[in-house]
Amino acid sequence: MIHVVHGEGPVIPYLIDWRGSASPADTAPGGCSLSAITALHPQPAVARRMLDAMSLSDQVVEHGAHRGLRLDLDTPSGGICVQ
Repeated sequence: MIHVVHGEGPVIPYLIDWRGSASPADTAPGGCSLSAITALHPQPAVARRMLDAMSLSDQVVEHGAHRGLRLDLDTPSGGICVQ
């Protein structure tokens, strides 16, 4: 069982408390790597201000119909995008 701890507002980073369970980072098969994380938000400037205030000014923010994240992964079979 996991417990998600998240902030309020646009595209705010969150933490997962695994509550004693193994993290997938420790148990997932190898061979994949994260190449990019892109924040998506209907009002990118709003998300940008909040991320800048949290010293996350390197985080890329793009317009999206809904708040969310896009993950770009390099896999043994090529690149994939998860949104």
